[in-house]
Amino acid sequence: YYSLNLSDEVKKGMTEKATRGELQTGPCFGYKVENNQLVVVPEEAKYVRLIFEKFANQEMGMLQIARYLNDLGVKTHR
Repeated sequence: YYSLNLSDEVKKGMTEKATRGELQTGPCFGYKVENNQLVVVPEEAKYVRLIFEKFANQEMGMLQIARYLNDLGVKTHR
């Protein structure tokens, strides 16, 4: 019962936030929130492009990309 009730309460909360036009979570890497809108962070966006290019061109896999970014000292929001 507790789990079902919690699920309903979470859904209500998410619906209420969406109705008010608010974001459901924190921004992804490459973005920040200003005035409840997602805005591109240029410094992070260059790394997002790098990740996409390396993966799309099959130059590196996900683990290799992660290690490469760690070696560069790139930090996520968390």
